[in-house]
Amino acid sequence: MVNELYKGDYVHGKRTKKPTYYENVVEPIVSKQKWEDCQYQKQRNARHYERTATYLFTNKLKCSKCGRFLGGCATTKPNKKKYYYYKCSHCKTYFNESDIEETFLGLMIEIVKQDELINDYYTPFIKSKLDNKQIDYEKQIKELDKQLDRIKTAYIKGILKIDDFEKEINQIEFQKDNLNKKWQEQKQYENLSFTVDDLLILQDKQEIDNFVKPEILLTNIAKWLNLSREERQRLIATYIDYLELEKKDKKIEIIKGNFRESYLKEMRYNHDNYDIPYNCNIFEDEYGYRLNINHEVKSKESARKYFDKLCSTLGSEYKLNYYEIDSDDDLIDVSFKPKSELEKIIRLIALENENKFKNEKLRFGVITIDLSDVKDKNGNSLYKDFFEKIRKVFKDELCDI
Repeated sequence: MVNELYKGDYVHGKRTKKPTYYENVVEPIVSKQKWEDCQYQKQRNARHYERTATYLFTNKLKCSKCGRFLGGCATTKPNKKKYYYYKCSHCKTYFNESDIEETFLGLMIEIVKQDELINDYYTPFIKSKLDNKQIDYEKQIKELDKQLDRIKTAYIKGILKIDDFEKEINQIEFQKDNLNKKWQEQKQYENLSFTVDDLLILQDKQEIDNFVKPEILLTNIAKWLNLSREERQRLIATYIDYLELEKKDKKIEIIKGNFRESYLKEMRYNHDNYDIPYNCNIFEDEYGYRLNINHEVKSKESARKYFDKLCSTLGSEYKLNYYEIDSDDDLIDVSFKPKSELEKIIRLIALENENKFKNEKLRFGVITIDLSDVKDKNGNSLYKDFFEKIRKVFKDELCDI
């Protein structure tokens, strides 16, 4: 649907330097907006098929000035090392892929962590709910072993020819391999006795360890850098819809961006149907961190019970505190006075209104981590320097996504 006649227009001299455009010359088959949308999607599809799997940000980067998607290009230096770039053909702006990756390193780390939670815990949790009925794979494998014995006996007695014998053996071995895989999976799921709160604890522990164990940040950076280019591209394609870039004094900045709608919808669906954790982020702390809030409302008793379980799971090495506070009328501020100056909010829990006949402010349970004892290798307090470094890495990238 490239021809303008589909939307009722006609272009005379399209292949000349000065074509003439005539609008509304015939009855349109589709609306002008529909035609424009098709051209846009056609361009996106063309970019998708023309590029190779070597580009990390395939069809994910937009120019902030004109809104066009950036095209990929690559050069090979004399040392045979390949360098990847993205350019806006309209604004003539170039972005080095390694610079983009370095700028968004904090975001990439968050993606790796989320992907691990989904694959290692959320997916098995959902599968265990779906597979309530235990299948006796061991019995099925023993039956196949008996079939193997009978086939071998038939071959030895000359009942089966060699071709038929090999075909039967291969089919049964293939079935056995599949059953063994399913059996091992079932054993793993049996060992995962996770509850909904257990999954939330895993998520909160990730958040806490970012602050009390700075070395984990380096570990997560190494995880990302050690992934193959294909795996890094898969993660970006899975979670990111697009990122809008701007270059200011050779520095790359993210103007805005979106996670993929399919990913967000799947998370919400899994939350509604299987109780997978799903966070809202409507508040920020003074460092610009978005604060996790449970999507569901808890009673005071269940919120306190969750906090106690979190403390018990993590152990005494983590100094956790719990508060109950009211938000302001505009749901902008959840300020409160902590026990220590060096506390970081880990989670907000929306609490049920116990008095349904009284118009109360929204009340939250607040879980914090006391960072007073977090020291660097020289024994100095790490909190302020650590937060400033993390804010530089995370805030500028995540605040608009």
